[in-house]
Amino acid sequence: MSGLGKIVARVLSCPIRAAVGLRMLDGHRGMEVASHLKGRLGSAMRKHLLRKMGAQIGRNAYIAGGCEFWFEDAGLLKIGESTQVDRDCRFGELMPCKYEVEIGDHARLFDGLRFGAYAGPIRIGERSRLNFFGVYRGPVTVGNDVEIAHHCVIVGAGRDFEDVEKPLLEGNVPTKPVVIGDSVWIGSNVTIVPGITIGEHAVVGANSVVTRDIPSYCVAAGCPARVIKRYDFDKKEWIRVITENKQS
Repeated sequence: MSGLGKIVARVLSCPIRAAVGLRMLDGHRGMEVASHLKGRLGSAMRKHLLRKMGAQIGRNAYIAGGCEFWFEDAGLLKIGESTQVDRDCRFGELMPCKYEVEIGDHARLFDGLRFGAYAGPIRIGERSRLNFFGVYRGPVTVGNDVEIAHHCVIVGAGRDFEDVEKPLLEGNVPTKPVVIGDSVWIGSNVTIVPGITIGEHAVVGANSVVTRDIPSYCVAAGCPARVIKRYDFDKKEWIRVITENKQS
């Protein structure tokens, strides 16, 4: 065996804590994996260790260096076949993930994404692409073939602020699922609040704040986002919407 092979064998056989920096945080049965080894070798080591902990990692998946995984149970993590997770993605941000995080086959997670599954699950569909530095807090479901641009914030959990006698951070975390259909395109810097459903083949313009549902085959934009176009299947063309854009 070569010198490099001996090093790899030694690392893969050592305790997980020593190999990837597994830490017990705040008394939780939590997990944080952070390995900065580069290339395919580093990815192979990270996948091996995650599988050893109980995560389900598909064939030909790639996990770049600098990613962190903090789960109460590693079995809650599922990464699909041929899916790529780029550098510095973090699973578990404010607290460990208590619910499932499932990434479908052939998906792409770009650098610096944050996933918080402490109040509900996060599911990303097949072939979907989540671009740089987005924040996702469950419950959130993203369909297949979805493109989400950079710096988006999509949250299915909020804060209970109605009891003014209680400090805000001590309140409950109410949840309303966010559901994004198949073949949706969401522009950069979009915020989607809890309880929103976006239908299939919809488009959301950059810098929008989505506070109401968006039907399928519609284009919405603005703060708050309103429908400005819809697809007419009879005419087979996109039609500009005026009445839906007025203040209610």
